[in-house]
Parts: sequence; structure tokens; C-alpha cells
Amino acid sequence: MASYTPLSLPYFAPSEELPAPLPSFEEIVSTKHKYLSLEYGRRVVLIDGGHYVAKWGSEISVQEAENALFIQRNCPQARVPKVYAVYQRQHLDTLEIRCTDYESEHREDGMQAHEEDAFLTPTTPQLITVVVMEYIPGQNLESIIHRLSPHDRNAITTTLAAQFTALRRVPQEQTPGLPPYFGSVGRRPYEGAPFWRGHSGPFTDASAYLAAVLDIGCGAARRDARWTGDMEESYCALRDGLRGCVQAADDGYATPVFTHASIHPGDIIVERKEGGEWAACVVDLSGAGWHPAFWQCVSMDSGCRYDSEFWREVYQRMVPFYAQEEKLVLQSLALGKQDYLLDVEDED
Repeated sequence: MASYTPLSLPYFAPSEELPAPLPSFEEIVSTKHKYLSLEYGRRVVLIDGGHYVAKWGSEISVQEAENALFIQRNCPQARVPKVYAVYQRQHLDTLEIRCTDYESEHREDGMQAHEEDAFLTPTTPQLITVVVMEYIPGQNLESIIHRLSPHDRNAITTTLAAQFTALRRVPQEQTPGLPPYFGSVGRRPYEGAPFWRGHSGPFTDASAYLAAVLDIGCGAARRDARWTGDMEESYCALRDGLRGCVQAADDGYATPVFTHASIHPGDIIVERKEGGEWAACVVDLSGAGWHPAFWQCVSMDSGCRYDSEFWREVYQRMVPFYAQEEKLVLQSLALGKQDYLLDVEDED
């Protein structure tokens, strides 16, 4: 059974584990640091000294920190940043953030938009989550993936496959009197694609999980007046196909498997070590959780727009290829998008 202690805020790692004194909240939110990422509600900054990265903003997930701590305690073979502090503060963020026109017109969080330049100006303090993590040196995989030699590509895919395989072997934490579940660590709802559309769990069995995936993919479209009989026929075929997969499967469906469900190269830092070996570290863990065994194939295939062959090389090294399940899930998600295509055609 995996070791799990719910994250209680504020959280601070023991002082003897710190590589340097922790930065204060005021230091973290100052503008003197190097921004590694800057978007609405989510900043990632490299703290002076090179020991820490701080993620802060109204959109930062506490679940990401909890996932990282869970992995540190239960799967040392998987390289993730150490978590040194997690806390929340009320803060008036004075940095203007550019947004889309849609965002300008639909704010519900105390932000005032300038229509002429589509910038957001904070008007009231917001609840800010701060996560202070270990700084991982290296290069973002997304920036070099198309320049890798065959040898280096093979080394990185092998390293990642070994780490994800180790994660899949971690047993789920147990709660007396409660059955296994499909959801985020701590029996919480999923975060991230595609579960941000609702039906985020947690679920008690694979059938409920797959029913939610189908509704996420097609639920809204099926309620649209433009949903055709042919579309409904395709939907029923996909539903019956997934049900058949569940009924024909063995414990691979009944047992939740720890999976990074929204992985892409931008989540991974790689570094060439002395001797030519490559180290890899997953630095964004907000999408990790307990999923059916086949979902790793689906999630990696959804990242194939970056480099389809790269991800296939990773998951073919680590898991059985659930071709039928992957095909049916991706078809259901694609089928549900047809109503959005109709909206675009109407505007034209």
C-alpha cells in the first residue's frame, strides 16, 4: 500500500532538507526574478541563487504539489522536483496580463479589462497559491525534440519509459471501508484535460469512468439540435465498443494505475550528463492521477501534435498497446467536436 498523508496548508519542508533559506512571499511576487512562464493566473519564476522555482497565481493547483509529494514518497525511480513549500495568501497582483477578446468580456474574478488592448488589470486581491519547488537544470524537451540525434532520442525515450513504468507500479493509497477509485490523489476529482469539461470524478469503477469520457466527448453535442441520426449511430457504436472492452478485460481495468494524463514535451526537462547519459524530470504534475491502464496511451497520443513518433516510442516501451480502447476514446472525443465545426461553418 502506498504511503499517503493529505497535504495540509501551509506546508513547509523540514529545514534540514532545504538547499538554502526559503524566499519570502514578498520576494517571490517581486518582478526582479526571471520568468520561466507567464500567463494569466500562473507565474513560474526562477528565484535568485538558482536553488528554487516558485509557481504562484490564482490558477496554480495545490493538487500538483500533492502529486509531487506523493511521487517523492512512493516512487523514487521517477524524477520530479522536490516540493519545499505550499501556502496561500490574499494578494493584489499589479501586473497587467494580455488576454483574448473573449476573456476580456467574460471575467468573473475581479479583473477589469481594457477593451482597446485586451489587457487585464487586477482591481481586488485574489487568493494566490504559492508552490516553491526544486530548480531542475537542463533544457525543455519541447525546444530540442526535433533536433535530437537518433541515439539521444532513444536514450530519452528509454529513460522516460522507465520512469512512467515505475509510476504505474505504485499501489493506490487505501482508505479503510472504501473501494479503489479513479481520480486524483486523495480521492479528489481529476484536474486537466479532458476532465475540465465536467464529470471529473472520482469514479468507483472503470465503467463509470468510460461513461464520463463518452459524455465529455459527446454529451453537449448530443443535446444540440444539429446532432444527426448518423452521429447518434456512431456514438452508440463507440459506447458499445468501450463497454465490450471493459467486459472482455481482466484486472487491467479494475485496478487504477497511476498515470500522468496530460503529458507533453513542455512538461519535461532533460539534461545530458557526463558520459552522454540523459536525465529527465517531469516538472508539471497537475494532470497526474489514477486512471484505467489504457489511458496512458490515450494521453500520450493526445500530445502527438508535438512529435507523434516520439511519444509512440515512449509508450511502446512501457505498456501494452491498447489499440482498440485508444481508437474508441479518441473517436468519441473527435465526434463530440463536430458541433464546434458547425459553429465555425455558421460564422463563415
